[in-house]
Amino acid sequence: MTRDQDDASGHAWPSLDDEPVVAKPVALDKTLGRASSTATNASEKVVGRASSTATNASEKVVGRASSTATNASEKARMAPFRGEQVASAQYLAAPVWRRFFAALIDLVVPLTAWALATWALIATDPEPLELPPWNLFDQVVDYLHDRPGRAFLSLTIFVALQVAWPLVFGARTPGKRALDVLMLGGDGRPPSRLRVLGWALWRVPSLALAGLGAWWALLDPERRTLHDRLARVWLVRLSNSGPNDER
Repeated sequence: MTRDQDDASGHAWPSLDDEPVVAKPVALDKTLGRASSTATNASEKVVGRASSTATNASEKVVGRASSTATNASEKARMAPFRGEQVASAQYLAAPVWRRFFAALIDLVVPLTAWALATWALIATDPEPLELPPWNLFDQVVDYLHDRPGRAFLSLTIFVALQVAWPLVFGARTPGKRALDVLMLGGDGRPPSRLRVLGWALWRVPSLALAGLGAWWALLDPERRTLHDRLARVWLVRLSNSGPNDER
């Protein structure tokens, strides 16, 4: 049958210019869209969980490191017996300012007694020395030059008083009591009189060298002076006696 015959019979032939009608896979597109959305959401959740886990782990590590460093610092500050016995939280190393004011209080009586003794030495001199009418420093220099024996005796009295004062009161001198400072030995108990004597004797050259032995406490991790370490004693205060002090 020809095209003309088909046209005559009423049959409609498709035109060459017409585009072929193709059925669009709507259901397939929806399925692929859902699958892609599900995969994206799952990927985002996995990445979010991984990021959250990494952040939490990092925070925990940093927190533990910070806590460990803080605890180590606290133990170093709160361990007056480090190296000889387990650190005790009952005591804290006495801050330098407490020790300084305690020493000033303990200096009042020995210094007064030494001044009176020195005045007595000068007053009882069989050959009184005519001091020039200059200032006090010049008079002292002249007296040391002209009376070296009595000057040495005066210095000996001063040192003896400085040694005797802590020996009389032991671990709790008036100054230490006023500033809540306690001297302890390596066993956590007040030291014996013999050890206190050793501490007092070591303190003389420690302070005589421009006070270098006392300045040592500013750098010492346990706030101990040089004569503290030489005598193996610790100056501490009770940990519940007040807020934490700085150096």
